[in-house]
Amino acid sequence: MLFDRVNSKYLDPLHEKMDKQGKITLLNQLMNNDKFDDEAWTERGLNPSNPEISQVMNQLINEIIEQITVALEADSADETLKQIIVSELNKIDEDDFDTEELEFLCDWYVALASLAGVDIHNELNKFLYGELGQLL
Repeated sequence: MLFDRVNSKYLDPLHEKMDKQGKITLLNQLMNNDKFDDEAWTERGLNPSNPEISQVMNQLINEIIEQITVALEADSADETLKQIIVSELNKIDEDDFDTEELEFLCDWYVALASLAGVDIHNELNKFLYGELGQLL
């Protein structure tokens, strides 16, 4: 399932059947949760990152949640939602995180993009692996 790789206790894989208000409600609930707590790292089979890094990761995800929520409330087009998500993804400084942290962040971006009804896989591959890596 799509949400198996993110903290599954917060995301419901049945989101595809949610109406707009249900998605907004779920996004609002996510804002108040620690998405990178020790349990979330352990579920992935990893040692937790230090609390400061996890806090920065939570802030990044909360910013995208807030923007997706605003866009959904405004009935924004899918292309607008995609642009918002990709723009936020590209704000991440890869040098600030190790590989596992980047992958965890990216899993959240994919999950949130799916919740918003857009596909960012190509953009995500470009972000993670660069132009050349995307061609391989």
